[in-house]
Amino acid sequence: MRAELDRRANSEEAGFFRFFFAAWDRLLIDETFAPENQAFRGRTVGDVARSLGKTPFDTFLDVALADDLRTSFMPQMPGDDADTWRLRAEVWKDPRTIIGASDAGAHLDMIGHVQPEHGAPRQRGPKHGILSFEEAIHHITEVPSRLYGLKERGRIADGFRADLVVFDPDRVQPGPVHTRNDLPGGAARLYAEAEGIEHVLVNGVEIIRGQSATGAFPGTVLRSGRDTETVTAR
Repeated sequence: MRAELDRRANSEEAGFFRFFFAAWDRLLIDETFAPENQAFRGRTVGDVARSLGKTPFDTFLDVALADDLRTSFMPQMPGDDADTWRLRAEVWKDPRTIIGASDAGAHLDMIGHVQPEHGAPRQRGPKHGILSFEEAIHHITEVPSRLYGLKERGRIADGFRADLVVFDPDRVQPGPVHTRNDLPGGAARLYAEAEGIEHVLVNGVEIIRGQSATGAFPGTVLRSGRDTETVTAR
């Protein structure tokens, strides 16, 4: 049965997924649950397979079965090399571009991030020296605020709303990814605490202190026309 599953996963009928998921040896082992699997976190299936003297597919299945099918495996995404990061920086520095995301977290139950302390390197923009912290902050605050015409938001200035994040640039990063069962119906999602962020303020009121919520809810829904101004295309 295992041989048949492996054969079909790598066949043409699997389409795109045979290149993306069926490369068992390149899958990263993210979150594990069984005690015997803890040492595998952050390693590739291929690396673990070599250390155990097994095939990658057998290792993939054995790890998943030991975790009662709860293991998180991550395909290694292309584009994490220095040259690609430099190309990204060229695009980001063009005034016609804005940083965004594709689906606002529609896949919270299947996409996580392996952390460097678990053996997998994480490459970020500042590591390559392509953007300063100031430039990065500008791209995710001032730039979108002006694009969408948000009044009094997106920068620290007199008369602007005090929406502030206080962080330590030497420590800021996502913490280890883990599973939380707090979606509707008790469904699971992948989650990571924010490390190195000390305070978050919305409209001048602190809502996060360290790792804890203060219980304050000073935010409001932004309304078109009341909280925005018309932005014309340039």
